[in-house]
Amino acid sequence: MRFLRAAVCLAVLHPVLPNGFAPIARAAERQFSTVESLTVREGETSSGDLYVWTRNADIAGLHDGDLLGGGESLLISGEVNGDIFFFGNRVEITEQGKVRDSVRCWTYISNFNGEIEGDLVAGAYQLTIHSRAHITGNVHIFAGVANIEGTIDGELNFTGGQITVGGTIGKDANIEADAIGLLSDARIGGDLNYNSRHELDQDLAEIVAGQVNFEETVDKPKKREPLFFARLLWWWYVGSALLVGLLAVALFRRAAQATIASIGTDRFLVPLVGLGISLVVPAASVLALVLVVSLPLGVISLLLFLVALYVAKVPVAIWLGELVLRQFGQTSPSPFFALALGILPLYLLFEIPYLGNLLWLGTIWLGLGAMVLAVRHYVQERSTPG
Repeated sequence: MRFLRAAVCLAVLHPVLPNGFAPIARAAERQFSTVESLTVREGETSSGDLYVWTRNADIAGLHDGDLLGGGESLLISGEVNGDIFFFGNRVEITEQGKVRDSVRCWTYISNFNGEIEGDLVAGAYQLTIHSRAHITGNVHIFAGVANIEGTIDGELNFTGGQITVGGTIGKDANIEADAIGLLSDARIGGDLNYNSRHELDQDLAEIVAGQVNFEETVDKPKKREPLFFARLLWWWYVGSALLVGLLAVALFRRAAQATIASIGTDRFLVPLVGLGISLVVPAASVLALVLVVSLPLGVISLLLFLVALYVAKVPVAIWLGELVLRQFGQTSPSPFFALALGILPLYLLFEIPYLGNLLWLGTIWLGLGAMVLAVRHYVQERSTPG
């Protein structure tokens, strides 16, 4: 679980180093807008970088610039002359859709049937690269289920549950999955390096131009003692999170209420702010550690970030608990009771294979974003005269 969670984190950090950092850096200098829907109709042209949270985004015309944001869904049947960085439920690039630069997205469902003139970095529960899709760069996928039917000029890197390859990979294919399927019309121009439970029993000479390297995934025999201590450690982890959360709510009752309110009122903006914080703060802290003059500042900022990372799950757990309690008629539920009710289901969701890693990341982003926005609202109230 820790390895998979680290893999998902690397999927997030990978596009930021180094050229992928530009959209995030520019976004930090801009004010994000929240709109119900974003539409660029066929024949229309939109210019300039877009930093937006919206329920539905539909790009059927031409957008000349980057698109960074999130929401319920993103549909591209037109053209985007820039990067796409999207966090939401669904993203789709149709057969007519074209992106002139890289695409980085974290969604539940991802469908690509158009052209991407750059890299694709995607985390999803279900992802499909359809037969007419063409990606000129490298592809990095973290998914539960993936189907590759199109053309990838660069490398394919996959980590997840199940993958089926029936398209063309120009260079190496590096696959780590529980189940791997290579269709007869699949073509891999470089090496095939795969890690799975079972070795492929088909003739790969016509499919793979380079070498085939297989590493078996071996399940180590489970022993009672380690399993017992693992469960004990898990319950200690949940229990400590509950105690820390109860203490934080008791000491900062008003701040906790403002943080939870931010999740409900700024639901589009909150996770994007959390994503920006999780990317910018560690990078800035490491940079400060390198510079001797700012070494103490780097250490302090990094420690504060780690504390915030641990506490970030608390407001989300309270928010989930309040949702449940309101369903049973409680209009003003106690945050203590809500935390106790929401913390266990939240940690159980984290244990779901593959999807749990995405849920963990989403929870961290929600919590960090809510805390930052709550601080911003507090500062604004204090600075307002009268």
